Amino acid sequence: VYRERRQKSLQLCLDTPTLHNPRASLHELSHKEALITSLLLGLFGAFVSNPLIGALVASLTWISARNFRRRILLTLLPMVGYCIGVAYIIFLQIKWEYEPAFSWPSWGRSVHHLGLLVVLLLIADVIVAQVSERSRRQKRKGEAL
Repeated sequence: VYRERRQKSLQLCLDTPTLHNPRASLHELSHKEALITSLLLGLFGAFVSNPLIGALVASLTWISARNFRRRILLTLLPMVGYCIGVAYIIFLQIKWEYEPAFSWPSWGRSVHHLGLLVVLLLIADVIVAQVSERSRRQKRKGEAL
């Protein structure tokens, strides 16, 4: 009975998801993989928000996928964008003296694209991490053969 519990708890620990550390990723994607990933994310960003947001997402994805030291861009820029959006909403509330209510998302229509950029950069960070991990595993598997 005790052995079965230990094996189940070990399996549970192995199945627990962990956060990705962008500084630990030392694998750069090839030109082809980086181009395909950045173009697809840029098209998705242009479809969801507008072409300028798509171009920003594509260029930042290309930069971070090709240079592992720039990978921190996709981690830090969403936090900075979120802080700017929140500060702008607070500024609007102070300037126009909106009443305290849950209708605040309708005040900041101009911030919606910034919010979408933040979400798209977070998505890009996750996708670049997954693609680089898959590429690294395939290269390692190819070297083992």
